[in-house]
Amino acid sequence: MNLLTITLPNQDVINVSNDFFGEETITFNDKIVSQKKTFWGGKHSFTINENGENKDYRLDIKMDLLGRIYIKLIENEKEIYNDKAQKTNQNLGASLFMFVVGIVFGFTVVYLLKQESVALKLGAFIALLIGLYLFANKYFKKPDTTKNVCHQNITIK
Repeated sequence: MNLLTITLPNQDVINVSNDFFGEETITFNDKIVSQKKTFWGGKHSFTINENGENKDYRLDIKMDLLGRIYIKLIENEKEIYNDKAQKTNQNLGASLFMFVVGIVFGFTVVYLLKQESVALKLGAFIALLIGLYLFANKYFKKPDTTKNVCHQNITIK
């Protein structure tokens, strides 16, 4: 998955991508300059020779437990890009809300299933199916290929 494309002032392009298995790949003008297997992000260092002058780059990638990705690019010890928090997941408030709703829903279904009435048990089963459908519809939908939510194009001036 391509996370970020950074276009530098001289039109050089740095691409940041990763895959499902945690392999991060950094390319500079379509040439791989760094590749690492990490789970929570890593530090990539590479040197590029531009017009006889060496430029040292460091790209720091971090991911927190909420799925936010932090990317910082440093050129010759000068920070040229820091996105603070590029979100790739829903925000914390929505996650906490869904967690609380899930807990309440779960306790309600368990309570109804313990009742002796067949109608209440059937109602609890139907509510469980509806809940599973809504959950699956929200989190396991086929991705919209017309939008790349995780990818961002940045131009540094």
